[in-house]
Amino acid sequence: MKPVLRTVYTLSLLASLPGLATAASMTWKGEISDSNCAISHQKVTQVHPSLNSHSCTLACVGDGAKFVFVSDGKIFKIANQDLPALTANAGYTVQLTGDMKDDAITVSKVVLLENHARKPAPNFTLLDSNGAKVTLASLKGKVVLLNFWATWCGPCQVEIPWFIEFNKAYKARGLAVVGVSMDEDGWKSVKPYLASKKIDYPIVIGTEDVAKAYGGVDSLPSTFIIDRDGKIVFSHSGLVGKDTYETEIRSLLEGGKTTVAAAR
Repeated sequence: MKPVLRTVYTLSLLASLPGLATAASMTWKGEISDSNCAISHQKVTQVHPSLNSHSCTLACVGDGAKFVFVSDGKIFKIANQDLPALTANAGYTVQLTGDMKDDAITVSKVVLLENHARKPAPNFTLLDSNGAKVTLASLKGKVVLLNFWATWCGPCQVEIPWFIEFNKAYKARGLAVVGVSMDEDGWKSVKPYLASKKIDYPIVIGTEDVAKAYGGVDSLPSTFIIDRDGKIVFSHSGLVGKDTYETEIRSLLEGGKTTVAAAR
């Protein structure tokens, strides 16, 4: 039996063909970049030479697109911008399968090839309000939203109701929410707050050592989204939108870490 050979086309070749309107489903290698450069400047340019500051500037297309695909130094539009795999794999080298039409790629599958940016989340063991141990390592296999906060933090009070909603909506699918209070007086302030806000996910009191392990936690809130392998995928310092959190959580729950196929 003859071996089946799969032809891999580069986007630079496609771009050189004038009048190209449609093509059969093809596979390319490159990087997914956010078109507003927030992720690119923060981490992509530190990992992938092809996504330097120049290409990031070019990627700021300003046409409402959130993500673009970079291959062989060229930047291409993505038609189905709502694909969770785009968020999950932004900044990473991927094998992308899809169709090219009207200078835009409709993505059908994303396979992660390289991801040097994901670092293991530092483990910790802290106590909850009942004196029970909460250990990050015990949550491996789940998607974890780890939130550093304090009762006096205004933006934290905005986020906490969202996290309560996420816990109810996604817990059964593998989400674990953990809050780490940085209140200096510990449970004296935190216990009444938990009762008044009816927080139903684990809350622990943080320590200086745990804060240092997560980069110092210089501002509150500071939130880390951790994948099922225990690696940090997204991190936020300060308040971000509810939709941003939910998109990141769903992308990991739906398998963005390795392979994600587009919904047909």
